Amino acid sequence: MRIGDYDLRGIRNKILTDLYGTEQGKLDDRKIVIAQKNRELWLEKYKPLLDQLPEAMITRHTDYHLAIKYTPGGEVALEETWNYKVKDPIINPCDDSSSSYRSASQSPLHPNLETETAVLCNEILQLQEERGKMEQYLVETTNMYKGSLQLRKVWDPSLHRYLPKEPVKTPKKSTQIKEDPASPTFLKNRMTINLLEDN
Repeated sequence: MRIGDYDLRGIRNKILTDLYGTEQGKLDDRKIVIAQKNRELWLEKYKPLLDQLPEAMITRHTDYHLAIKYTPGGEVALEETWNYKVKDPIINPCDDSSSSYRSASQSPLHPNLETETAVLCNEILQLQEERGKMEQYLVETTNMYKGSLQLRKVWDPSLHRYLPKEPVKTPKKSTQIKEDPASPTFLKNRMTINLLEDN
């Protein structure tokens, strides 16, 4: 059965989400934990001072942004912003550069978190690489083959469940071979009679 481009895109996305969504979620949770730790480490030495200041003198926001620039070999391998979000505003450095909206500024990574962050960054890069290769494979195969039967032949059986079920083939009605009708047995007799009567 031929599958349309829109449906093939949906199938590819579903496969990638099922294969990598859970692991990506775990990595995202770890990003939040590191961002939270980063905030606490930077504010730790200022806490006695902050506790003495009136609330109105301390900026607060519901978001905290951690700027990550991972450069293991001197080149930037990963550049992201990791966010820690809370319901009620917390003590937070804010960016006042925009006149219409105050946003949380990006904080640098605390030195105490460099090792833990490097481990997480490597895992993120490994997952991105594997996911990218899988996506490339899926795009390549679905560009070559649009039929579900063709894809079943090239894809691993574990991926077959993402393909639509083949329609049940209804057996064609058997067409009986029709023989030419036999000449009536009386025809020769009739012709003979007619011939004799004319004579």
